[in-house]
Amino acid sequence: MLNLRPAVSSRFFCFATIHSSDDTIDIDYVVLYRFWCQLIFDTSLHHCIDSYLSEARRPHDVVTTTAAGCDVASNVKAHQASLHRLVFLVCLRSSTHHETSTNFIDGKIFGDILYENYIFDIPRLMDICVVYGHGSDAALVSKMIGNVFQQQPKYNGDLYAVVPTIEKVTVLISVAFHYRI
Repeated sequence: MLNLRPAVSSRFFCFATIHSSDDTIDIDYVVLYRFWCQLIFDTSLHHCIDSYLSEARRPHDVVTTTAAGCDVASNVKAHQASLHRLVFLVCLRSSTHHETSTNFIDGKIFGDILYENYIFDIPRLMDICVVYGHGSDAALVSKMIGNVFQQQPKYNGDLYAVVPTIEKVTVLISVAFHYRI
């Protein structure tokens, strides 16, 4: 179950409602230029995706029950699954520059758009890997991340800049955990 703050929750469901009708997701039917205009200029969409990725249940999270000890209602689970898939589809489409032979963005221009408009950054890419990089979506996530790095090499430098911090935090957690045992 998602552990959402009320403000974050309303953003998720507003986003899902706008792009979902009759229990079907119609994000794929938005034409290329409209999708990219929305993605580049709608800061609330960026906040929504970031909020979802940071709050979404990870595969290693423990699923809790409600206060009464009952499982979450099936309709809530269905909406969560739909929202989870919708955010994945937005991230997947955001990483794709060549949809069809007539709907595409030049690779170099695409890479510049991604980087200059903060469509992706290293924390967001890591969240995508953690939230979606397992199970049936693992191959798509691998391809998606690979395409982002291939189209915009500046992400390599960003990743190398983050690695020392990740190493330090990992050591601190390891030491703290070791002292607890």
